[in-house]
Amino acid sequence: MVVLISHRLGATHTTAHILVLDGGRIIEEDTHESLLNPTTALN
Repeated sequence: MVVLISHRLGATHTTAHILVLDGGRIIEEDTHESLLNPTTALN
């Protein structure tokens, strides 16, 4: 297992699964493609 911490979603495009944290809590988790959907917290 590899853990990657990044402030840029573009740096995570090759990862299998992404956890989005806000204030130390997981607010979203999905694939890179799904998190680019306009209805997610990242947009």
